[in-house]
Amino acid sequence: MVPMHRRVTGALTLLAAVAESTRPRPVSDLARETGIGVSTVSRIAAELASSGMLVKAGSTGIYDLGGRSMVLAATAATPYQIEAQVVLGRLSIATGETVCLLARADHPLRGPGFRVVSSIQPAWSLSAAGDTGTWLLDRSGAIRTAFEGAERWGARPGVSHGVTPAGVVDRVAPVWFGAGDPFGALVVRTPDFRDTGHGRAGHALRAAQARLGHHLANVEDASGPPVGAGAAWSGDAADSPSLEIGLRLVEQVACRPWSRARELALAVGCGPERVARLLASAGAAGLIEGTPSAGYRASLRLGGWYPARLPARLVGAAGDVLSRLADEHGICAYLTTLVGAKSITVAEAIAPGELRTASWLNRPFPLTGSDGAPALVSAMSDADIVELFTTTARPTGRRFPRTADDFLTVVHDLRRDRSVMISEYGENGLASVTSPVHGLAGEVAAAVCLVGPPREVEAHRVRLHREAIGAAETIGRRLAGDALG
Repeated sequence: MVPMHRRVTGALTLLAAVAESTRPRPVSDLARETGIGVSTVSRIAAELASSGMLVKAGSTGIYDLGGRSMVLAATAATPYQIEAQVVLGRLSIATGETVCLLARADHPLRGPGFRVVSSIQPAWSLSAAGDTGTWLLDRSGAIRTAFEGAERWGARPGVSHGVTPAGVVDRVAPVWFGAGDPFGALVVRTPDFRDTGHGRAGHALRAAQARLGHHLANVEDASGPPVGAGAAWSGDAADSPSLEIGLRLVEQVACRPWSRARELALAVGCGPERVARLLASAGAAGLIEGTPSAGYRASLRLGGWYPARLPARLVGAAGDVLSRLADEHGICAYLTTLVGAKSITVAEAIAPGELRTASWLNRPFPLTGSDGAPALVSAMSDADIVELFTTTARPTGRRFPRTADDFLTVVHDLRRDRSVMISEYGENGLASVTSPVHGLAGEVAAAVCLVGPPREVEAHRVRLHREAIGAAETIGRRLAGDALG
């Protein structure tokens, strides 16, 4: 008989294999990837589906990530998600190349590896690979050097450098928690024919490393049970399946960073020896990190499930909402996201008529002139918004804000009212009512934009404000599937 802790490790490894894919996974694929037998994978996947961590995806034997897993990953990402977005955005603007946040992510069969938790791709036709949610092979050696240096030296600053056989220059800066525990690494990837030396990229990396590290140190100092999150389980754990107890432990660790085993045992109503074995299983599967003496926290790898799955969730959540708005109000409805200093439309519904807007699907537009700009930056600090406007603003419409303070006033109005109307920012003859879609990690995940001629939008602005706010709230709730009720 397979020991309990090995069964739980296998189940959590299987969950990670589904979470770290961009598509639903057949049982046969999961068996090959994890090295677990097909019949065992079938039983585990069914159990994970009954728990809400996975969902059946159409045909028999095919599974996708469930809403409970999305909430878990978002909870794990909450301490750093907004700051990481800002840091990567600044790094992208400063370097103009592929920038990534990497986590160590050992593969059950391929061995040690690295996973792109979040990334921003440049506008070049030819650029270095590094899409969010993909595995990154360390062909330059710089990534492994950075991680090994962080683990060996603790909080010692430095930027590693290497070149892949294909001619990609990797510059890597490890990031630590305040106590010196490795968190992950920031990477700038540049084709060698565009590389201009270590100066600009190295300076930008060190600044990003320092800022994210400072943020993580403050998170660590302020850690503790968040209000209303991860309430102790009231059920009787004695006769409960070990996998379910293991999942609840991971959820507790995600919302109570640096909890110790004794605290976690009390939270799930389970004995300390059993909890110790289950924590070891979760660590072996790469979902948590820590020690009995220092406490445990969710891994960056686990938090990375959330940004990797978010774009598809947004599109799936928005389609019928935008279509209804376009049909009922005769306007064009867009869902836009923030990528570096650009706004990108990920879903749209265009109303027919004598005047109508062109499709913007998957087309980038300068952020500060975009319809959703005030919403997309609203979770940032005022100082970061001012810096972003100052360094990237390119007037394209006749009413484009002339100063950063003018733009900031619009953002403040949106924070107060939850939506705002802007007119002729990006293009003459267009007005927009926009409202932020709040993600599960507390960030602004997207913006709903209701767009039309200024006279039409102004005439119905009260109703459109109400509709934009309602649409944004609906899309936000749908991101978790049925996990939040």
